[in-house]
Amino acid sequence: MDELSRQTAAETTRACVRGELWSADGAVVGASITLLQGWDRPPAGLPADGLGTGDASRVSDAMGAFDFADLDSGHYTLMVEAEGFPLQLLDLELGQGCVEQRCIILGQGRTVQGRVLDPDGQPLAGMDIVASQTSERGLETCCTCSDATGKFELCSLNEGGLRLHGTDPRGGYCMLPGDRLREVQGDAEDVCITMHPCGRVSGWLMSITDGMPIIEATVHLEPEGREGMRLWTRTDTTGGFEFQLVPSGDYQLRACAAGFVPSNLQSLAVQSAQPTQVGLLMATGACIRGRVLDARGRPLSAVLIRLPEQAGEEQELLERVVRSSLLRCGRGPSSEALGGALSATCTEAGEFALDGLARGVNRLLVVAPGHAARVVKVVVRRGAALPPLDIELLLRAA
Repeated sequence: MDELSRQTAAETTRACVRGELWSADGAVVGASITLLQGWDRPPAGLPADGLGTGDASRVSDAMGAFDFADLDSGHYTLMVEAEGFPLQLLDLELGQGCVEQRCIILGQGRTVQGRVLDPDGQPLAGMDIVASQTSERGLETCCTCSDATGKFELCSLNEGGLRLHGTDPRGGYCMLPGDRLREVQGDAEDVCITMHPCGRVSGWLMSITDGMPIIEATVHLEPEGREGMRLWTRTDTTGGFEFQLVPSGDYQLRACAAGFVPSNLQSLAVQSAQPTQVGLLMATGACIRGRVLDARGRPLSAVLIRLPEQAGEEQELLERVVRSSLLRCGRGPSSEALGGALSATCTEAGEFALDGLARGVNRLLVVAPGHAARVVKVVVRRGAALPPLDIELLLRAA
């Protein structure tokens, strides 16, 4: 076979893709058409590291036409991006010598307009607004920025449900938890996003005994004297912790860790775009071990033993336990479900160990599904070991 014949045979085994882009106004000129090889579920946009070895890109000409030639056989995804139109993705399966002809009609996308305001109704400029939609291709996002009057506009959106989320790149404002995903249906021209002043709280926990950092401790940040979001986190390997995007206001900070007496409540004032730093010293505490049994002496496993943070809290905790869906479905409540604190759960044998009791009188709240809750008093004295404790729970009256 001569060279010309071999070249002709090779060309007949190669595939190509040709097509045209049209809208209601005619041919779509200057659109970006990308052919991605071997992608089953491509993202909404090009990969961060650019095109792969088997990928190619074109721009539609004055007639809206495009052409990809000399392609290997296999699976491809054709991605069409044009200003004013939603992203289009088409799956293609090319065989040897295949010539794929496509006429693609682009429809106008949705437009969502609105304003970003502070709680006093004043416009906020420079806020990032992100729109997210879930489709067969996964999560698709697009973003914009509010102007000097707080206005924003998102164009070329696909049909279907849409969620809006606002962030401040400077960290001075945030959306409250209940507003962080704003649902929008259809075209909208008057969407109002309210963002609140916020700051950052960071700090560290250290043992008062040896000055070592306390790791894996639980730190809670709660609004002081008002309703609002309650935050919690854990300390890292250096004993440090951080809360970001905390709405401005007065808060109370507390911490608990295995083997340490829970810290006292500490008041903090969080201000917009300003960091608040705090350090906490925690003292080691005593350990109480024991069992929880029913009236017949049988061990109970779905039990929570918890040390309230302050006097008089037992009744509040008990009411929260009674309302807990975990109790209604027959499982013991967790410390996270009840807001965290010094707590322990029983093993299958009904055994528990609670580490971190302070010197003096400690009142332990003991709760289990189907049983009446109890408050058990434990007295810790200097240098005295605590004997094992057996706690009996009675069935709750109907």
